[in-house]
Amino acid sequence: VQKANVASHSSAASALRRLVPYYRPYPRLLFGGLALVVVSSALGAVVPWLLRIGIDDLRAGTALRDVWYIALGVIAVALCGGALRYWMREMLNGLSRYIEYDLRQALFIHLTRLDGAYFGRMRTGDLMARLTNDLSAVRMAAGPAVMYLTNTIFGAAFALVFMLHIDVKLTLLALLPMVL
Repeated sequence: VQKANVASHSSAASALRRLVPYYRPYPRLLFGGLALVVVSSALGAVVPWLLRIGIDDLRAGTALRDVWYIALGVIAVALCGGALRYWMREMLNGLSRYIEYDLRQALFIHLTRLDGAYFGRMRTGDLMARLTNDLSAVRMAAGPAVMYLTNTIFGAAFALVFMLHIDVKLTLLALLPMVL
């Protein structure tokens, strides 16, 4: 079972590596979208920090006006983060649609070069499934999956930094189940 899992992971990585040439024409969309993912993840980690400051200030009896500034800061960060998330999705989902289009074109060119015997052996339904469902699945891997993976990695990294800043011992205890 373990060998099968390793083989499936390596074949999935190999399949994703084949997409690299399709990313090359769109470096602005790729790196711009990924940069927006990182910045929006960072902003998402700032909101709980601002909430902590606001609650601490309320408990300390700080002037209500100062607490309102923190509340406005939370709103501003949330609005900026939402705008960045919108544009990151716009860029990376758009990128995945361009890649899907390029793959469709390459597949069509390949199909036009095949001989008639190939089409005699292949079932029409199989070809149609590859032209529709399979390419849509590749599009989802090329854009949204990359976006969500990057978001998860950087969101966890920023959360870990804030957690370590608050309490190292408690952070290590919280991470202990992840080791298992």
